[in-house]
Amino acid sequence: MTKDKKKPTYALKNLLGFFPIRLLLLHLRRSLLLLIFWVILFGTVGGAFFTRIGIPYLFQTPEYMHYVSPAAFLIMGLVLGLFVMAFHISSYIFYSYRFPFLATLSRPLYTFSINNSIIPIAFYLFYTIVIVNSLQDEGQSFFQIFLSVCGLYFGSVLTIGISLGYFFSTNKTLHLDAIEGLEKPLKAIIHADRHLEETSKVDDKKVKTYLKNFYRIRLTRQHQHYTEKQKLDTLQKHHLNAAIFFIAVMLLMIILSLFVLNPFFQIPAGASIVLIFTLYIMVIGALYSRFKTWTLTLSLGLFITINYFSGTEPLMRIHKAFGLDYSTKANYSIATIDSLTHPIIMENDKLQMLGALKNWRAKFPKEKPPKMVVLNCSGGGLRATLWSLVTLQKLDSTLGGNLLDHVFVITGSSGGMLGAAYYRELAYQEALGKRINIQSRDYYDRMGKDMLNAVGFSLAVNDLFIPLKNVKFGDQKYKMDRGFAWEYRLLEITDSIFYRRLADYRALEYESKMPLMILSPMVINAGRRMLISPQPSSFLARNYNPYSSNPSYEIDGIEFMRFFEKQQAGNLPFSTALRMSATFPYITPLVSLPS
Repeated sequence: MTKDKKKPTYALKNLLGFFPIRLLLLHLRRSLLLLIFWVILFGTVGGAFFTRIGIPYLFQTPEYMHYVSPAAFLIMGLVLGLFVMAFHISSYIFYSYRFPFLATLSRPLYTFSINNSIIPIAFYLFYTIVIVNSLQDEGQSFFQIFLSVCGLYFGSVLTIGISLGYFFSTNKTLHLDAIEGLEKPLKAIIHADRHLEETSKVDDKKVKTYLKNFYRIRLTRQHQHYTEKQKLDTLQKHHLNAAIFFIAVMLLMIILSLFVLNPFFQIPAGASIVLIFTLYIMVIGALYSRFKTWTLTLSLGLFITINYFSGTEPLMRIHKAFGLDYSTKANYSIATIDSLTHPIIMENDKLQMLGALKNWRAKFPKEKPPKMVVLNCSGGGLRATLWSLVTLQKLDSTLGGNLLDHVFVITGSSGGMLGAAYYRELAYQEALGKRINIQSRDYYDRMGKDMLNAVGFSLAVNDLFIPLKNVKFGDQKYKMDRGFAWEYRLLEITDSIFYRRLADYRALEYESKMPLMILSPMVINAGRRMLISPQPSSFLARNYNPYSSNPSYEIDGIEFMRFFEKQQAGNLPFSTALRMSATFPYITPLVSLPS
């Protein structure tokens, strides 16, 4: 009986003395900053997080060069391999000093990484199941799914193998005191810890066995005959390599930023997210090497501080509206916007709009009265874009191609306006006599093409750093950002159909050659609408409530063309106006206007 009772206890001690289990428990107990990235990845891939905005699909069915293919999963594997290596390196910096037996091994980081792989392996298995289910739902064959899964694993093995083989092999190891010229700058990134004795005596005694590789278990070796300095130097001989690896990842991202508009380099959007995580996890490892248990407090403090000061004018990253002149500033004040909605101005604008209505009426000389349509499009990202487009195609087909003749004005928000704007442009091109089949599904397929790869890639390699490239509109230069990447991709998939200035639409709308379109993004600072239209529309900027006890005209909008007249508002590209109307936090940047 006594012997039987001891068997479970003995088995449990053996299990808890197994190095992979010991590391897993250590992560669960102490590695909140590292595990949060894995939690986000597990939750996102599984569809528990960010489902409403479609982020899980970026991992489940990643696209590369417009297709869900094994190449896309190969790139996902390459980037996930970088992330896994960053996790292993940061974990090694965090906890290697707790396990001095590693100093007795020829390749301590290699062995540590193998034993630290429970979480990564669990993620890959989970991700594989999700991929198979998702691609089956997409109708892909068994062979296509097999190639995709193989691409994922091959990419990861390649990245991890190169990282361990080049940066962290025994022959390539660089000792901290071996190259004094590099020691000081790189120590600032990964600091050599000189406090081995803190807790190693507790954790090291609990580890009895470890994985030499993925199929061999070995007993831990005795290390008491080594001096503390010898063990410390052995364990930390990879800290300089970790700094070089960190710099290599940074340089890779900077180099990629030079090719941000090249579709070949635009990795899947999910891979861009993982690339950002890789950078962050390396930064956390570098902070921990210096500040130890203060890392969490310091990270939160840095996040709050950077978030606060990045919103102040000297440090704020300005994302500009292309075409506008930022050398002068419009005066945003109640007095200014009140003067722009003076009763005389509003009456003149009403007369101008009445002229546009008469031109619209002149298209129907035999109809008394003609049917006027006011089109209002709801928002909702790409889904709303496609819904608006295909609904207009269906309605126009049902009405014999006369729908937009009866539409006087189009308004709405976000993706719905994008789909409506595309159909408006197509209808105008058809009216000019161009041979296009406006009812073709090709236009639906075009608007359904991926745009997030370009945006996510630009965010990862360009916007998180100092943008290195400029773009030019007329005489003005602007920093390239993910907003430009979005517009560039939009013009690419629509054959540059939106490549017009806002002012170019004034005559077309006034003469009723195309419906009016009023975009109305929100001014976050004041809660007013920004009315973007080539037509004078000051009367829409005031809201009159006759039922109020003190009826008055309330200023609830700002007329873009009039307010930014001196900043060349008419030069605003229509693609930029659409982006401002469809801005979604973190996907496309908030636009700062010259005021």
